[in-house]
Amino acid sequence: MNKAEAAEYIGVSVRTLQRIVERKTKQGTYTAQYQRGATGQRAATFDAATLDEWKRELEEEASGAIVTAQDEGMSNRANLPVTPGASLQLASLSRSAAFMELLAAIEQARAEARPVESIVDLAHKLILTEKEAARFTGLPLSVIRANREKLKARIIGRGDKVKREALEAFVRKL
Repeated sequence: MNKAEAAEYIGVSVRTLQRIVERKTKQGTYTAQYQRGATGQRAATFDAATLDEWKRELEEEASGAIVTAQDEGMSNRANLPVTPGASLQLASLSRSAAFMELLAAIEQARAEARPVESIVDLAHKLILTEKEAARFTGLPLSVIRANREKLKARIIGRGDKVKREALEAFVRKL
């Protein structure tokens, strides 16, 4: 079996399989076997017996970690029964939860990084973008865009810009 097939066989990514091989090689418990591939380059090959052993070890590690956590009074997030079959599911669920927490933290950091201009700041600008005009007037952006001609909007840079005095006159006529 090649690397990709072996990784799929034991249920891990190719990179995780590489890490397992590196760890086993350092421990001296595994020696990599290579064959020449179709292009003439050496490619690692794996036998099913070794992969079955590694798969069993991975399941035991995951199961042992979960049982240890419950023995210490910690509860699992998904409240799943602790069985060897459910251990891999629980491990992936906790990784998913950690991933979702990371995404939430990234979104929060992005929101904090983009300061939103206050309406007071917008009142001092002479030229506003369409989004700023919508925010300044409280009108939907679609209304601002639909009335570009009445607002005498001009393309400056990347988008349409509106003079604040033209915007104020438009709002007074509403």
